[in-house]
Amino acid sequence: MRDPEILLIDDDPRSLKAIGWALEYKGYQVTSAPDGPSAMKVLESQNFDLVMAKLNGKKAGTLAALSKAREVHPDIRVILLSNDHSQTFPVEAYDLDVDDYIFKPCRLADLYRRVGKSLEKLEIKRRQTRHQKQLRDINESMLNMLMIMSHDIRGSLVSMGATLKMLKRGAFGQAEAGVLEKLEELSIRAKRLTGIAEDFLGKTGVAAGHVEIKPEAVDLKLDVVDPVLEELSFDLKERRVEVDNRLTGHPLKVKGSKTWLRSVFRNLFKNAMDHGGPGGKIEVGFEDQGPYFRLRVYNTGEPIPLEKRSRLFSKAGRPAAGAGQVEGHPGMGLGLSLIQDVIKKHGGDIWYESKGEGSNFVFTLPTSTGV
Repeated sequence: MRDPEILLIDDDPRSLKAIGWALEYKGYQVTSAPDGPSAMKVLESQNFDLVMAKLNGKKAGTLAALSKAREVHPDIRVILLSNDHSQTFPVEAYDLDVDDYIFKPCRLADLYRRVGKSLEKLEIKRRQTRHQKQLRDINESMLNMLMIMSHDIRGSLVSMGATLKMLKRGAFGQAEAGVLEKLEELSIRAKRLTGIAEDFLGKTGVAAGHVEIKPEAVDLKLDVVDPVLEELSFDLKERRVEVDNRLTGHPLKVKGSKTWLRSVFRNLFKNAMDHGGPGGKIEVGFEDQGPYFRLRVYNTGEPIPLEKRSRLFSKAGRPAAGAGQVEGHPGMGLGLSLIQDVIKKHGGDIWYESKGEGSNFVFTLPTSTGV
């Protein structure tokens, strides 16, 4: 471990020599400067842990040097020196977040104690910074690993789903009715697991800052809503939830990411199932507004309390219990704040409306011609 480096600024040569010798005797590396301009030049080429400066005399240049030290080395510690116990330091000095003040002459033990305490604060801060960096590196490594795993799992599930589809079509021989029924069940479960993998992939991608939406031609009904409803069919049936899908009779072409838009609808449907409760109803509708579609996902059940609505899309928390995740469902929801981010990245927006005895999440998406 290197010895701490100290920059000493004092216009008194005898003081410079005495304090410098005392600090060097204690094992510190000391660089001396007679005034502010001289200190400025040293700061441009050398790193310091602590700067000790006397503000008597031409204090403007010294203050400029201290400001420069903070600018170049934000963590640097600062101790001000003075020959006058009755001196009032200028206001600018207090803006520098000074660690300590030493009035000369002072006892060596007092000098060492104050310098040691300031450098101890610096070391604690540096340890905290290193610890935070280690945590960030670990988090980034874990997120990247989860992204890779989610991507690989999703790829395997897609391949499994394709094989199941071929089996149902009789590509390897005709199967009996009972077998076909089981193949259909496995196919839906594979799609459900694919959706869960996509949610994990989206969640980790957002957290790692790797979200990239590559626009492609997407039909909201055929490419997004219908597959997600099929994926969730077991949940809907088990909870006796009726779905009124009104995305019919109209081409719903948008420019966006099929995977991300599925995550949006998947989480809104899960949210609707959770808050609507068993035996509830979900309605999916749209309005063609020319350059964009105005879509809605409505569910029956108690509306979200008024006092919690302002925080619905906040990253600070999820005020509605279970938002984005069905009780007992192994998937991970994107969360309403991230759903909002995704929709905004597509050029749209989302908001909440209470509607009678239920909740309505309304959002916009530009049409493929309006992009």
